[in-house]
Amino acid sequence: MAEMNWQRKLVALILLIGITIAILPVLQQAYGRFSKWPLDREFEAQMRAAQGKTSQRHASQTPASPLSGIFSIRTAHAQTVSKPKNTVRATRASRIVSSTSRRKPVQHSRNTARPMGLVRIEIPRINMRAVVVDGTTNAQLARGPAHFKGTALPGEAGNCAIAGHRNMYGSWFKDLNRLRAGDQIILRTPKETHTYRVTKSKIVLSKDTSVLRPTKNATLTLVTCMIPYAKHRLIVFGEKV
Repeated sequence: MAEMNWQRKLVALILLIGITIAILPVLQQAYGRFSKWPLDREFEAQMRAAQGKTSQRHASQTPASPLSGIFSIRTAHAQTVSKPKNTVRATRASRIVSSTSRRKPVQHSRNTARPMGLVRIEIPRINMRAVVVDGTTNAQLARGPAHFKGTALPGEAGNCAIAGHRNMYGSWFKDLNRLRAGDQIILRTPKETHTYRVTKSKIVLSKDTSVLRPTKNATLTLVTCMIPYAKHRLIVFGEKV
């Protein structure tokens, strides 16, 4: 009797493990899609805000009417005539000194580790679109394609590297193997759009970090796993158009 109870418990445990393994990918996919919605909403909100600012800037740049220009010239002329010459010279001198003192030396710095901001990656051939998160921790990779910190930002000179899951969570890069030379990859920000063209792809070991090395030109490197070979990675290279 005791042996039968032990066997039943063992069968129940095996069934529980099997069910867990079966539903785990479904739960991961659901989590990935759920995490994607807030990022998409935030990106669309920033896109609308950027477009609104652009339209307001264009509206504020309407040329002044001829009458308003005449009146402004006459007013400025009257104010200049009403001031004594010494006062005018002193005012001009103070303006020159003031503008000189406010000048600051221009500093040119380049920090590729600065925050990336919201970016959306779009790959038309495989009908893929997702917001890229900044950083490649496990938690960040579960939310979407992840930008390697320390690599170039989208559109900049250098190697912009992005990793993504292929068979878990959102499976962002599941069809990356379908890309061919000449295919487009678009990195879109609320203010800019950067288009890259696929140049080649290759398979490397997971420990091979040479694919993340900086480049002189603006390039893009996509990294994903090789199914079912956990020790290998599929790499897709692109260059900015």
